[in-house]
Amino acid sequence: MHEIQKSYEDGVLLHIKKSVRKLINVLPIDLRGRNFHVIPFLLVLYKKKILLYSSLRTNTQISIGDLIADYKGADAEYVKAVYSTVQKEIGGIPYTSLFEIVQLLDVLDEETFFEKFSLIFEDYILFLQQNLGKAIDIPLLPQELVHVLTGLERVKVGANVYNPFAGDHSLAIELAGVARVITQDSGRENWALGIIRAMACGFEDLSWLLHSFPFNDEKVNEMKFDLIVSAPPFRLKLLNSNFNATSIEDLVIRKSVDMLKPDGKLVILVAPSFTSSESKADTKLRRFLVANDYLEKVISFPGALLPHTSIPFSILVISRQKEKEGKVLFVDAEETVKQLSKREKRIDVDHFFELIASKNERSNLRYIDNEDIAENDFKLNVNRYLIHEEDYSNTRYEIVPLSSLVTSVSRNTKIIEKLTGRFIRIRDLKSNLEDYKINLNDIAFEELPKHVYRVDEPSLLLALRFSQLKPSMVTEVYDPYYVSNDILALNVDFTKVDIRYLISELKSSYVETQVGKFRMGATIPYISKNDILQLKIRLLTLEEQKLRVEAELDILDRNKLTPYEEDEKETNNAVAEQNVFLRHKLAGPAQTLGGTVQNLIDLLEKHVFTSYPDLKKLKLSEKHLFTLEDYLRIMMKESDSLLQIVSRQLRVEQEIEQKKLVPIDMVSFLEEYVQDVLSRPSRLFDIKFGYTPDEEADGKVSKSLYILANGELLKDMLDNLLENAVVHAFKGTENNRIEISLFTNPGLHDDVEVQLLVSNTGKPLSETFILKDYIRKGFSSGDNAGEGFGGWYINEIVKKFSGRLDYIDETGPEGLPETDLATSFEFSFPIYINE
Repeated sequence: MHEIQKSYEDGVLLHIKKSVRKLINVLPIDLRGRNFHVIPFLLVLYKKKILLYSSLRTNTQISIGDLIADYKGADAEYVKAVYSTVQKEIGGIPYTSLFEIVQLLDVLDEETFFEKFSLIFEDYILFLQQNLGKAIDIPLLPQELVHVLTGLERVKVGANVYNPFAGDHSLAIELAGVARVITQDSGRENWALGIIRAMACGFEDLSWLLHSFPFNDEKVNEMKFDLIVSAPPFRLKLLNSNFNATSIEDLVIRKSVDMLKPDGKLVILVAPSFTSSESKADTKLRRFLVANDYLEKVISFPGALLPHTSIPFSILVISRQKEKEGKVLFVDAEETVKQLSKREKRIDVDHFFELIASKNERSNLRYIDNEDIAENDFKLNVNRYLIHEEDYSNTRYEIVPLSSLVTSVSRNTKIIEKLTGRFIRIRDLKSNLEDYKINLNDIAFEELPKHVYRVDEPSLLLALRFSQLKPSMVTEVYDPYYVSNDILALNVDFTKVDIRYLISELKSSYVETQVGKFRMGATIPYISKNDILQLKIRLLTLEEQKLRVEAELDILDRNKLTPYEEDEKETNNAVAEQNVFLRHKLAGPAQTLGGTVQNLIDLLEKHVFTSYPDLKKLKLSEKHLFTLEDYLRIMMKESDSLLQIVSRQLRVEQEIEQKKLVPIDMVSFLEEYVQDVLSRPSRLFDIKFGYTPDEEADGKVSKSLYILANGELLKDMLDNLLENAVVHAFKGTENNRIEISLFTNPGLHDDVEVQLLVSNTGKPLSETFILKDYIRKGFSSGDNAGEGFGGWYINEIVKKFSGRLDYIDETGPEGLPETDLATSFEFSFPIYINE
């Protein structure tokens, strides 16, 4: 009986949670996105019986402001302060929507609603975090990450905890039931959200939520804390001269160390560039932590875990009394992250804490001496310290650093303005052992950009950016040539190493493993010159090196296509060329046929049918259905159709082929495109664009994201997608929405790509939908099937931009949970670096 009762109670609670999640659909479209304080605040007002069904029913003119003004509760001051923060958004709710929200809440099971209110409220916050993601002004920390940050150090009952830069206040709410917590955040909306969440959790005293800049309150600064936990905005530069700090990490770390109790700890979330930055300020701060033996743990996580950015991050644990003095625990926590769908990752919290509690070192968990960290210039990127000897060692070889085989080419960086020369970029470097030489005759003269340097001698060139070194050799130099700063030019000691052998080793898996460990940067990976020179190389004698290369080249030669495979490849290319040829050849006859049919019909109408009208009804036999008039009409229709199809497809293919590609800033382009769509008078849907800039390798925020594209074709592509949604997905004229999202992601072979997501509400795609059919010319299906041209056209544009096209059924397992989106089309394009 008890189990039946519990099952019933669980069912009631689940029904309430689902009903509350649907409240957002009652709001006007323009209030459903970024202004996510609205429903949470209304829920709190309803809980406090400020917002009542009876009040709204009897007075249609009453406002929320009037109701709050009459509120006399102990926390009235805070309720009014929150209202003043969100007044503009709350004031935009029509009376009918407000009444409907309260009406929906009023029919829910009252006892369960108020008894389980904090659970229901936090479930709604989770729903917002999962569904609005990057569109939210205040980044919401994933629930699993909150558990990790607050659980890394055991918090005793009554412990003093400080949460500077509280943000969404998730960390504080998690700990406030056990410890005495103080939060600080200068953002008014952040603070208001903290107050709303604290009210929802039943806290009566709200004085611990401070609306002020962290570390800028004398009373707080004089306190000592058992735990300080913070997830501050990544790489925020401090302009306030009151602080002797250069960055937000500098402020939080240095101030927190002084505010910790002797056995206290700081847990802080940091961007990857802080752990690996070569800037003097960051290096100085890392040296401070290691030299004073404050740094206890460095834990790295992969990207795409945070809703507001796709970059990876690290957690630092800083302690004044470490368990293992003189050592730092480095942990790669990637194995604890579960890939739930193509777009969604989550931390397996239990697995994470099992890993951290491990007593034995493993491939992803090692203790490193402070001295070793100092030798690595105090860099703290985790993978750097997880390179094991077995990754590259072998008793047959002598293991030497690359620096023993090469020396740096002296740089001549003084470039006269508007000087022209042969300029080598990363894209000019080679990718295979058979073709590793750069012929300067193939490098065009052009006006040189800034930040290049001149080379006057043969050299080995290595790429410092992206996922591959692309070792290439300039062997013959008859003119100076110039390379960009993201290429390293080296002189090779040919008395120690054969150039082909060195290039083969630099392309080998064991060197690529080392490079992967040393690489830094989130959006555009890079490796420093010093780290490249530290790469371990397996060295044989010169004679053995040459024999090894000859054997490798022999294998490559044997793996080439056979004459039959070459013929088959040529045949396929020939078929493609013939198809293009046929389209061109058909264009003229199709046009002639159309004119001939029209002339024939005109001739019959004028000179035959006027005298012999019965001929129109002539049939081949009584068994045949169509008359002569029917056949003439069919001939005219089909010849017109043939002409239109041939002309249209030929014209479109030519137009796509002739369009020039230029670097396009996708952020600016999409912002302008969305504004253009919003200004269209016949629009039947709302449209939103979301982009959260990621951090560049040097710690700067990337406000631009370039691809090589054509603006007209890009607009055509988006217009086709919108038209598809209107024709095939949208139901009626209300609650229709297009969402456009832009972000970066590691692509194939770890190269960084720009990803564009175009999503729509409404009807999902048919279960029989196949992308291969959608992009096939002439394919169409469904109730509103067209000519089968749009999908093919979109894909041709994507191919023109060297991109890829995919789709996501948002109602299926790969879709976002609890979302009203139906379908998303996903585009991946190579990122363009303006060199």
